[in-house]
Amino acid sequence: DFSSLLKGQVESRLNLPPVRLEMSGGDEESRAFLCKNLCIKPYQYFNVQNWFDYKFLFGLDRYLEPEHAARLKYAPFKGRNALEYLQNAQFTMYNDAQFTMRNSQLSGKESGDAFQFSMLNSSEPVIDVVKRKDMFLSYPYDSMDPYIDLLDQAASDPRVAAVKITIYRLDKQSRVVEALRKASRNGKDVTVLIELTARFDEENNLHFASVLKDAGCAIVYGVGNYKVHTKITLIVLKENDEIGYITHLGTGNYNEGTSKQYTDLNVITSDAEIGEDAAEFFRNMAMGDIRAGYTRLLVAPTTLKEGLTARIREQAALAKAGKPCGIVCKMNSLTDADFIKEFIKASQVGVKIQLIVRGICCLLPGVSGKTENITVKSIVGRFLEHSRVYAFGAGREDIYISSADLMTRNTSRRVEIATPIKDADVRRRIARYLDAQLADKEKAVYFTREGRYVREPYGPESGSCQQYFMDNIV
Repeated sequence: DFSSLLKGQVESRLNLPPVRLEMSGGDEESRAFLCKNLCIKPYQYFNVQNWFDYKFLFGLDRYLEPEHAARLKYAPFKGRNALEYLQNAQFTMYNDAQFTMRNSQLSGKESGDAFQFSMLNSSEPVIDVVKRKDMFLSYPYDSMDPYIDLLDQAASDPRVAAVKITIYRLDKQSRVVEALRKASRNGKDVTVLIELTARFDEENNLHFASVLKDAGCAIVYGVGNYKVHTKITLIVLKENDEIGYITHLGTGNYNEGTSKQYTDLNVITSDAEIGEDAAEFFRNMAMGDIRAGYTRLLVAPTTLKEGLTARIREQAALAKAGKPCGIVCKMNSLTDADFIKEFIKASQVGVKIQLIVRGICCLLPGVSGKTENITVKSIVGRFLEHSRVYAFGAGREDIYISSADLMTRNTSRRVEIATPIKDADVRRRIARYLDAQLADKEKAVYFTREGRYVREPYGPESGSCQQYFMDNIV
């Protein structure tokens, strides 16, 4: 029983020998005392110039006067109630240089955005909404509530035969878990693939695995030596002896807490091909089969790298033929050497590649004859940029969202999914989302060919994309 094995390992942490000692300051006598009594060798000691645990900053406001603390904090923000927001919505049109705003009072007939948002606040079940049109949610600017409502309604809907979900990280007080328990108690077939080895969340996941198991859910603990990092939910419908699917795919965890702090993109779809792929995915995971192929979904460690690489090469072929082309990718980190080589080859034949990489980037842009057609920028703001988007074509005609960064650990050693965006309205909204990210200079730094990050001057027309998303439906 893998859960029992991991539980024993977690509990033994308190009794295991230390593997390193970090000290911030301190004199030689203190260091010698600690190293001797903790049996720390010289090579296990690290002198940290700054604080090595910044969590104390979360409680800093407790030491300040309330009035002073309030001035130092961001204004409270809550993911929008779509219908209320729509009544006074501002929509934006972009060009490459700046934001150009216009006020608009849109009805459902005039805009795919308005159509979706007006439906979200009706009394109609989310399942029926999604059966008509794909739903797009951009956290934290959109609330996670529609997804929670979907699970909660599925728990009681007589059309729902089964609910299947992958879990990597959960909130401490998880409404997702409560909805799954409710579904199981109501006789639904609930399967939960929970990754017990999610770093720093092992104890939390062990607890929820036990809770869900006690509620009658079928629990799958990962797949062999591959960490299951993907975020996918499948709701199986049975109506008049016909099988249908509602599938949620996202870039972030099913965690209500981080959905208010991390930027993540989500699509909920009734597309039959994606639903059939999702059903096949859960069957394969239950059998430990990671080598299966899929019709629409790109799944690591087998087809995700192959599929995205093929799209990069398609854009290179278009460039060679003198046709419009382009690549925009947004991710947390870029370290996979195979993707870096493909980007370089595409750049060399003239493909304009725009990369938004918040963290580690192992590709130097702007190198003559190599990466002169590649730009790399990082955006750090109020919210943690966490979404992964891979867009191909001069008009962003081919877009994937994914749980995977272009890192070897994601593409080769984890189970990840990249899903194509098939709905034209959702694809248009994600394209606008990327345009806003590319236009942001206020919170952006640009990676140079010297390996440094620099800021560019910006004027009032180039605001923070995060603030823009807070103020506008995109």
